[in-house]
This record gives sequence, C-alpha cells and structure tokens, in this order.
Amino acid sequence: MVSCGTQDLTSSVALTESGHPETTSSAALTETGPIDALEIIDHHCVNCHNDLDCDNPASLIQGLSAQKVEDNVRGGNGWGMPAFQGFLSEGEITALVTYLSGEAKEQPPPEIAAAGPVASLFWDKCSGCHGDRRQGGVGPALIPQRLSDVDRELLREDISDGQSGTAMPAWQDILTEQEIDDLIDYILSPVEAIVLTWNIDDMCDNCEMVIPTEQLPSQPVWGGKVEDLMVVTERDVGRLLFIDSSSHKVIKSIEAGYAIHAPTFTPKTVSDRWLWAIARNGWLIKVDLYSLQVVGKVRVGLDSRGTAVSTDGRYVIVGNYIPNNVVIIDADTLKPLKVIETFGVDPDGKEVASRVAAVLSTPIGPYFEFALKDAGQVWVVDYSQPDFPVVKKIANVGRILHDGFLTPDGRYFQIASQEDGTIVVIDLEELKIVKKILAGTKPHPGPGAIFESQGRILAATPDIGEGLVTIWDTATWEVVKTLPTRGPGLFIRSHPDSRYVWVDVAFGDYWDDIVIFDRDTLEIVATLQPGKRSIHPEFTKDGKYVYVSCWNDDKVVVYDANTLEVVTEIQAKTPTGIFNAGIRQEEPGA
Repeated sequence: MVSCGTQDLTSSVALTESGHPETTSSAALTETGPIDALEIIDHHCVNCHNDLDCDNPASLIQGLSAQKVEDNVRGGNGWGMPAFQGFLSEGEITALVTYLSGEAKEQPPPEIAAAGPVASLFWDKCSGCHGDRRQGGVGPALIPQRLSDVDRELLREDISDGQSGTAMPAWQDILTEQEIDDLIDYILSPVEAIVLTWNIDDMCDNCEMVIPTEQLPSQPVWGGKVEDLMVVTERDVGRLLFIDSSSHKVIKSIEAGYAIHAPTFTPKTVSDRWLWAIARNGWLIKVDLYSLQVVGKVRVGLDSRGTAVSTDGRYVIVGNYIPNNVVIIDADTLKPLKVIETFGVDPDGKEVASRVAAVLSTPIGPYFEFALKDAGQVWVVDYSQPDFPVVKKIANVGRILHDGFLTPDGRYFQIASQEDGTIVVIDLEELKIVKKILAGTKPHPGPGAIFESQGRILAATPDIGEGLVTIWDTATWEVVKTLPTRGPGLFIRSHPDSRYVWVDVAFGDYWDDIVIFDRDTLEIVATLQPGKRSIHPEFTKDGKYVYVSCWNDDKVVVYDANTLEVVTEIQAKTPTGIFNAGIRQEEPGA
C-alpha cells in the first residue's frame, strides 16, 4: 500500500480486472517452508477484513461451514471477495481454510469478555465486518448515533434474514431469538468515545494510490464521450455501473464500497476524467472515467455522507456523521490536509456535536459550504488559504438540516430544514439567510430541480414526510404551486431542453410511481410505473432520455424524454442513484 501523498509510486502494484495483483506477493508464502496462515491473512485479507481479524478467525468466517469457507476462498463470494484459486498455492489455501475453520477459537480480549456474554457474542460473530468496538469496517458502524432512527423490527429483519447481495449473512439458523434481541439491545447501547475517533494518522494508514496518473490513458478507452456516461449506484452489492447513454449499452461495473452515496465529479472546467464516491463506512474512492477504474482510495471517517470538489479541482471535502467533522484532502495525492470538528449551538440554544449533511462548493469564490445537521448551522471554509479557515458560521438555519442545491449562478444555497418543514435560502455572497420557505412536512430536494417557466426561474423539492412537491420562484422566494402525489418522494430532476419535470414516489404503497409535470402549466401530465420501487430519474446530457432505477426489480428503465415511451431496459443489481457525468460536471456545487 502506498501512503497518502507519497510521490514514489514504484512500489505500487497494478491490479488485474479480478482485483488481484499482477505479481505474486514478495512475502515468504512458498512451499519451501512452513506456511503461516496469519501471514497469508496479513498479505491478502486485511485490506477488507482489517488487521484485528488476524487474532480472531471466527470473526472472518461469520459462522460458515469449513466447506463454505473453502468455496469462498477458492471462488470468491460474488459480492466483492475475489477468487484466490490459481493465485494462492494449494498449500496456502489449505493452511488458510484450516486456520479459519479450525475448532479452536481465540478468546475475546479481557475487556470485551468482562463486558458480558453479548459483547463476546458480538465479538465472535459480528466484529469481523463491524469492528471489535462496533466502529465499523467492511460493514457500517453499529452504534446508537447511526441507528437511532432505524426501526427495531428492521434491525431484527436484517440480522435474521441477512441483506441480499451483501456480506451480511442470515443469522436466524445460527442465533437464537434471544441472542438476536440481545444483539439489538447491544448495538443500540452507548459506546465509549474512543470508538468515534478517526484522525489524520488513521486516514494516512488507510490510504492507497493504486495506479499512478502517468500510467492512465489520455482519452476514454471505451470509445465514447464522458458527458454521455450514466453512472448507476448498485447499492446493495457496492458497485458502480457505467452506461453509455448514446447507445444505452453497459460498459463496465466496478467495485466501489458499502452503500455508496451520491458520486461527485471534478468540474469540467478543470478535467472531465475524475469521479469521487464516498461509501457510508467512510471509504472515499477516486475513479478515472477514461479507463473506468479506481485509481486511489482513502478512509476519511467511520460513517460518511457528502462530498464536493473545489472549483479549481485541487481539493475534495467530505462530511462525516462519525466522527463529527469534515475532512479536506488533496485531490491529486488523497493526502488528508485538514479536519474541522463540527460542534455548535443549535436553534434551541443547546450546544451539540453535529453530524455533517450537505457539502458543496460555489463558483462565486474559493469556498466550501457545509451544513451542521444537528446544530442547524452552515459553515463556510476558504480553501484558498493554507490553513483552510472557517470564515463564517451562519447560525439558526433550521432543525435537522439535510441536502440542498444552488441556483445556476451559484449564489443562493437552498437547503432543507427537515424538522421545520422549510427550505432555507442562504445568500453566499452576503453570507446571510434570505428566506425560509414552507415546503411540506420534511422536504428532501436531493440535487433539486431548477427550470424556466413562462419567464420565471422556478425551483422544486419533493417531501419524504408526505406526497407533495413544492415549487417556488427564485426571484421572490415565494411558493407558486404545490402538487400532491401518491406518496413521499426523494428525488426530482429537470433539463433545460425538456418541458417535463420528473419526481419519484419513494415510500408508501405507490413507490413504483414516477410523477411527471409540465414546467409551464405546473400540472401533472403523467404517472409512470417503470418497475418495483422506482426512484432517482436522471436526464441524459442532451435531454433526449430519462433513466429511472427500479431498485427492487434489478433494472434501469430508459424513457424517451418527449414521448414518455420506454426505449429499453438495462439489467442492474439493486440500482438506486443515477448520475449523468456531463450534467453533474457542470452543475454548480454538485
């Protein structure tokens, strides 16, 4: 692994398509002497399973049989683990399988054993993916700060039945109902503060530049235009699917990480080749859109959400839920440069540690903006200064801030205050609140929609608390129309060359619906049912087509944006977000 910021990349190893190094390990893993299973794990397993597992084989095998362990080692498991047959020798595979599935199990550390049977149970069954202190690893952190909004029955279902397409197995035939109940109580219980720590040293220890820039192609090797790329998050299998929208053909799918959130693109004015994607377990990857491969990765937190790239392309900012901070990294080397802790006084006068919600950059100056979700503030960072100072803290924005979007000129930031049911408008030139717009129960604009309508520039948001679309005028900041739908929605999109605005219905009995309204009349003209749990419509760069994910149908449906007729369907594994590279590279703040 090459550490962040290291310029000598001669020791890096290029990866094959399967994810294996092209050369064998330089360690003494040969048939000429005793084979050490721990050494095999150290060289080939810890990047995904983390080094704690070397002392805890039970946490690696998740209660699997010896035969299943051997099958996974030899042939992979279909969700991210590669096949090692042909790469490891037969002796190495035998040593590894024997160690992992051996009857003799290591005992938990004394402090965990002292915490009681359920702590030991978690250590034995869960820590391999979720960390021995519940801090997360391959899987997410399992602590109340993450799970407070999750229904207990949903937790029971996930533990009992597993999660299809992920590393999470079904435990119902391994654990008793009481053990499952005890585990739920345990992961909802408080945990010591040390678990929430993730500092710059940790980031540098978990940073890898996989492919040197000078080894990358000078133009797209897949024969198309980057602006035509549709990037689909295959959520449950942790992959990104790339589709050429000029032909509606799949080009490639690559491993990306756990529950990838919205990918971000370097501005086209800088380069059209870089995509950034943050996984919810804190791993940030840098993807080259010319070769469609991961060129570097760094773990910036334990539970992360939003990213933004500076308008000059030099820096990337990531907002974390755990720990409570933002991290600024060098876009070339992935070296972490600054950590800003997020503590503030909320609108009710209480001092709180805050998760970070929306993050963005604005073209009106060298600034990052980010929202303190729990503290109800928006902070502004000047990235032109070497110490990245916070130059403004805008307080009393609202309760439970979420996502937001900019006006086309980048001046006004429109952000959802979900507990207040408002869209709050912030002037980024004057650095002050301009207006609070009533927008339903719990607005969720996502990337938002801004469109021209009879000489006006309007903006709109759906709502995850009720079936409602709120539309306002960006000149007066007054609501001009509300449209009822058959259920709460997540995402809304428009295009300057299309007369229609598309919005999903993501929750409730009608979550197959995609609602379309006319941008001039502001009336609903069609309701489509592309498939099971249809979400996240996205236009192609030319505005001729709209792609829609069918999360529970494993497909993406392509529509003619004018006739609203189906053009084709594309197979995908649990598709959720869809992002057109050409559009996103030009949207301010995206």
